Amino acid sequence: MARVNALVPNLLNVEDLCDHIEKVIPPIKPEEYDFFGNIELCKVYNNDMVPKETRCQPSENEPGLFFHEFIFLLGLIAFTHMQTSPVASQSIEDFFVEKLNF
Repeated sequence: MARVNALVPNLLNVEDLCDHIEKVIPPIKPEEYDFFGNIELCKVYNNDMVPKETRCQPSENEPGLFFHEFIFLLGLIAFTHMQTSPVASQSIEDFFVEKLNF
């Protein structure tokens, strides 16, 4: 989604995205620490050559992301990277409208 909607690389880079994901779902188990430490998500992103057609399956030790965490992640990205307003709520709304076409 990040590549298809041109969020990466136009709004943030893939390393920033990985950092934001780790903030939203911090690792708990050793396997999750390894997942984030080995930058697995960045590797998947960089190896995906046809993002509109890819149906990526989670890897065995990949931490899960619930829907409410996904929405929070989008808000965090908007708050951090959208500079459209000094008011956080407006920047988040602008992100959802301008970047995600919601």
